[in-house]
Amino acid sequence: MRSARRLLPQVCWKQCFASRGSRFLEILPRADAQWHGLQSRYARTRAGRQTGGPRAPMPEPRPEDSPSKFADLELSEETQTALREGFGYQELTQVQAQVLPMALAKNFDLVVRAHTGTGKTLAFLIPAIEKLAAEPAGQGVAILVVSPTRELALQIGREAEKLLSLHDMSLMTMIGGTSTRHDQVSLRRVKPRVLVSTPGRLLEHLERTYLFPTLVQNLQTLVLDEADRLLSLGFLPEVREIVSYLPTQRRTMLFSATMPESVMDVVSKACRGNYRYIDCVGEESQSTASTAEQSYVVLNGHQCLAALYNLIMNEMAADRYGYKILVFFATARLTTFMAQFFREQLRIGVYEIHRRRDADARIATQERFKEAQSGILFSSDVSARGMDYPNVTLVLQFGAPATREMYIHRVGRTARAGKSGQAVLILGELESSFLTAVQDLPIRQHERAEELKRVNELLIKATTSWLASAPLRAAASAAFASLLVHYKATHRILHMEDDAVIQESPLRQQEQAKQEEEEDVAEQWQQE
Repeated sequence: MRSARRLLPQVCWKQCFASRGSRFLEILPRADAQWHGLQSRYARTRAGRQTGGPRAPMPEPRPEDSPSKFADLELSEETQTALREGFGYQELTQVQAQVLPMALAKNFDLVVRAHTGTGKTLAFLIPAIEKLAAEPAGQGVAILVVSPTRELALQIGREAEKLLSLHDMSLMTMIGGTSTRHDQVSLRRVKPRVLVSTPGRLLEHLERTYLFPTLVQNLQTLVLDEADRLLSLGFLPEVREIVSYLPTQRRTMLFSATMPESVMDVVSKACRGNYRYIDCVGEESQSTASTAEQSYVVLNGHQCLAALYNLIMNEMAADRYGYKILVFFATARLTTFMAQFFREQLRIGVYEIHRRRDADARIATQERFKEAQSGILFSSDVSARGMDYPNVTLVLQFGAPATREMYIHRVGRTARAGKSGQAVLILGELESSFLTAVQDLPIRQHERAEELKRVNELLIKATTSWLASAPLRAAASAAFASLLVHYKATHRILHMEDDAVIQESPLRQQEQAKQEEEEDVAEQWQQE
């Protein structure tokens, strides 16, 4: 601790006195928060040296007599009632059957490999809440859940709210894109025992909100959900800083669909050395967790739009009042352009969600699509993992995903909770090499691929007139630039050269088709 104290004058009080008194009261809370961080970091370093660091993951053997129903578990009456009446659940999912018995019986840290859409949210909420109910901690936050995205944090918050309906525990969700002042008011009013947050907003409060680090001094359970996605979104520095503020005597549960070295690095920082590793994927890692009927179609770039249009129209015609279609695009700007194109040129109403929209708009869109009996949602990868949209009948992927894992997570948005669903991957010819990454999955060529190329008069008119719209041209230019970045980032998977990257863009091919048509008309006029 002496080394931490030596740093204190340099980091904290020096800033206060350098302010010449005028900003002393503003800087004091920040200095106090930094001091708590230094204390926790020093304690964590000592604890890490004592435990000797984490071991390589060794999966726990699956119990032969694992429970199959929630009633088989020793849960409080409040939790059992909430599961039965609030959720309508009786049967355990495979992930819950593997995780809950160990999580409830012992206080080991847990590292769990599990796909999204497998009931893992309840797998970490139930043991955390049961422990708090049986052993009430001191004041402040006792359960902290860190989630990679706003949408997923809000979804976890909703499930926690239902689970806590009969417990005397307060809940709060904090996400970025909203006022920190609103958070501060809510913290004083709600006094949360369970806190769900995105990493950026949580670290912001730890570093800047007066006495916020004291709220987590009695933390019982830390949950890092979708750890691999936390890291893929660049939150590794934030996660490390957050962990440094937390008490060492706590339980950590980390859930991740994959276990790369970066995730194991987080495990070494966040978990005690005797943690238990539970693999709920196993051999299933070579396949999708979804039971959706999967197919693909490979077309010329300018034919991809026709295929997208025909697939949407066919699904709408099959069930006019029960279709629910989720369409994934590679980038947020491409999502913006396509949504605008379908609304303005094709007169088809679509919902639109991506990271370029503010938090309130994304939340509102998400809720409307969830509650709608039928609808079409155009999305970037913000909806690919963790999000639970009920009754999605068709998932379309316009272009190659960045990774095989992203393909699997996108497909997992349909055929959930025992229901049926379809997933179609639409690829340009130069993207076809992506199929080698998913060749072991149950994906086949679409049986009506030739029919998907057909265009009607409305589509012809829409694709030849959109260039006259200045807003659409501006949106298309931004989308084209974003696609260049996307293809450049995925060229190793797709084996595409720089020239192919430019030529593969469907927007580029549409413009070329338009220019060729204009040249043909001009040539005919000259001949006449």
